[in-house]
Amino acid sequence: MSFQREVWLIIPFSMAVAVSLGMLSTDLVPFIDLGQILFEFGNIEFSLARGIAVACLLAVFVNRDVGFADTSGVDLWIVYATIGLILAPPLFPALQGTLAEAPAAFAAFGVQTTGFTLVSYLN
Repeated sequence: MSFQREVWLIIPFSMAVAVSLGMLSTDLVPFIDLGQILFEFGNIEFSLARGIAVACLLAVFVNRDVGFADTSGVDLWIVYATIGLILAPPLFPALQGTLAEAPAAFAAFGVQTTGFTLVSYLN
């Protein structure tokens, strides 16, 4: 994936993260509800918005300029932490109530988009 196409993935990633944090309406597309729960696995509720965000992050990580043998622990940790924050409300009950509040949602949005940008940059 070239640098230009990779950068374009931040748009659907940011939109999906904002929807999953409650910063944007879940019905951005008239006939699709991005907040609709697709399936539940234990305490994890996987919505379309969260799926889009994880898919964008993994697409950037998989389409690397270097081979997976050269992947450092920092790269893997950033991907793991960002996915953990995308799925934070069901995984971390202590954060579940705070993410609904605007300051915490903006902070989480900033951290997640920074994680995406770092994964893109480290490629």
